[in-house]
Amino acid sequence: MLKNEAPRIKYLTDYEKLSHRIENVYLTFDLNEEKTHVHSKMEVQALYDKSELFLNGEEIELVAVRVNGEDFLSNVEKVEEGIILKGLPKKSFTLEIENYNNPKANTALDGLYFSSEIFCSQNEPEGFRRITYFLDRPDNLSIFTTKVIAQKDKYPVLLSNGNLLEKDDLENGKHYAVWNDPFYKPAYLYALVAGDLALVEDKYTTSSGREVKLEIYVDKGNESKCDHAMKSLKNSMKWDEE
Repeated sequence: MLKNEAPRIKYLTDYEKLSHRIENVYLTFDLNEEKTHVHSKMEVQALYDKSELFLNGEEIELVAVRVNGEDFLSNVEKVEEGIILKGLPKKSFTLEIENYNNPKANTALDGLYFSSEIFCSQNEPEGFRRITYFLDRPDNLSIFTTKVIAQKDKYPVLLSNGNLLEKDDLENGKHYAVWNDPFYKPAYLYALVAGDLALVEDKYTTSSGREVKLEIYVDKGNESKCDHAMKSLKNSMKWDEE
């Protein structure tokens, strides 16, 4: 969108019926300030008999496309707002996409960007298409599993949606963390953060007596400013229970 251009209104009638649904997506990020490698492996379910699939994508460099493990790049047409995959299986299939993006050059602050020595993501309403090619629309709900890889000295904290499954060190000073969000959600709710952040911890006891660990990550030096955020988190959990 140009600087002085009015926001474009999108209505429900502007959306075509979903021909496919991305059930599960496994994302791997090898973070680099100017050239982040993104690998996505998607379990795609065909909802009706259609052999083409449009995926949103902006400001990203396409490297590879595979369907059921086979190279599919020759069946990909690049269009203005993404890509069209042609000649797809008319049932469920596995789709893999590899691409690069440049978080440092992403001044739109949509998708994955780099600011104040921190990798951040902002995907609402349509930012995920700047991360990788995807069905970036609110009616496609997926289970996200994310592996984040980065230099440990510069980015000791690696965060994404859901629950931390594993983390460990790698060669060349890198480390990784794997997160899984067990709840279906649209891409605009996806989040990724990596940086040298401080941690503020507390706990909440549910009405059944279960103790829940609470963590808020914040820029170093701002730990004392998290009291209101932590109190609001506890209040929201209490409200949910009641």
